[in-house]
Amino acid sequence: MRGVAVAMLLASAGCRGPAPMPMPNRWRLALSPASFPELLSLQQQVKVEQAGRTVDFDAVLDITPDMVTLVGMAFSQRVFTLQYDGKSLQESRSAMLPKEVQAGDVLSDLQLALWPVEVVRAALPEGWALTDTEGNRVLSEADTVRTSISYSSTPRWSGTISLSNRQYDYRLTIRSAVQR
Repeated sequence: MRGVAVAMLLASAGCRGPAPMPMPNRWRLALSPASFPELLSLQQQVKVEQAGRTVDFDAVLDITPDMVTLVGMAFSQRVFTLQYDGKSLQESRSAMLPKEVQAGDVLSDLQLALWPVEVVRAALPEGWALTDTEGNRVLSEADTVRTSISYSSTPRWSGTISLSNRQYDYRLTIRSAVQR
């Protein structure tokens, strides 16, 4: 999930060291919630690794045809809430969330990892490609791998998702459990 942003947010909030670098001119997905093929409610444990730092946090993800909602918790406090209805992205942020963490980045990572391949491909800019094989997904720009994703199980949102963004040098590990 654009847990990248979340990762950077938590990494800079909870670790010592230089602040993460902003991601200028970053291309983002912003796909309609209705383009996700089912209702989904997950509890997630997210591990973000960047610049030698590791941050762990919990998240709750809900996807309905009308709305994508993602709530991030760290240090027993709500750090952010993102809501996207397909037109506007609403964000509620804690003061502990670094400005470098952008809601659009979080949403984009989430959609790149979870949305159907044909929906993602249709939204890619010219020169970008998405390769999708059993258990893996690779986003490339002009034959340069930008992001690779591996999945431990089917459906892909269950189990563990490992997302490695080579362009911005971060890694997300997301472990999900369906909420009943």
